[in-house]
Amino acid sequence: MALTEIKNKASLLLRNRRLLDVIALAVLILIMLAVFLPLFFQDEDVPTRIRPVTCRNCKKRESVSIGDIEKSSCPSCKGEIQYTYKCIECDFEFPLKRLKPNEITGIKDMTNKQYIDYRISESRCPNCGSIYTDPKRQ
Repeated sequence: MALTEIKNKASLLLRNRRLLDVIALAVLILIMLAVFLPLFFQDEDVPTRIRPVTCRNCKKRESVSIGDIEKSSCPSCKGEIQYTYKCIECDFEFPLKRLKPNEITGIKDMTNKQYIDYRISESRCPNCGSIYTDPKRQ
């Protein structure tokens, strides 16, 4: 009798072990789906914020809801828009020209000082030449 009892318990343990393996595999698959499935169905929309912008064509200044400025256009004339910057010293508001990556040449060859000078001159106030400029707040 002892031998048959051992065989019955062994088969019961083996069946329970298989069931536990299937449950563990199912839980693992669910966790992987929960982690990786959102990566395949991401929204391409960038969160929008209300930012002051200036149109290059009509020079109109507005605060508009912008996600990606590269894909946005002027609500009035559909022209290219740029972020509005403000000079701290003379309170002059101007559009900051954003450079596209293919317009920037020689940055890899610049030293640190040349790069810093380039970045400072890029956001210089066109009215007074001050380097103290900030993005205009609403």
